[in-house]
Amino acid sequence: MCDDFKGTTWNKVSLPGTKYQDEIIGYYYNKKRRVLYNNDYYVANSIYENSYLKGKDKYGVFFNSNQVLTTIQGGGKKGKLLLIKDSYANTFAQFVIDDYKEVQMIDMRFFRGNLASYVTGNKFDDVLISYGCSGFATEEKRF
Repeated sequence: MCDDFKGTTWNKVSLPGTKYQDEIIGYYYNKKRRVLYNNDYYVANSIYENSYLKGKDKYGVFFNSNQVLTTIQGGGKKGKLLLIKDSYANTFAQFVIDDYKEVQMIDMRFFRGNLASYVTGNKFDDVLISYGCSGFATEEKRF
């Protein structure tokens, strides 16, 4: 997908003259999926937003960068997964889409609702937390 990505760490601690580059690789074999962002505010037909590859935030290619709520109609016959995430989980999510009929991703850095109520009201089969330990430990508790 992209071979001139420098990454989050490089952008924070870049060294002058360093020629380090990383790659962004999309492994997902079925790129066509209906993706709804923030309660249908924006709807896409792919998990990838290739326009990000032309800008500075290339990592945003996965699921339209960081959104409060992303709902993906997956390829599974049944099941509903809630993925509680930070930005790094955007790359992981491409691997679980075909295991569930629906995957919802909530970024707790932006979500302002009550998570327990949200989970109860949406009847998820599974909940997966993919969140950096330091961020999750210091996150304001809304559950």
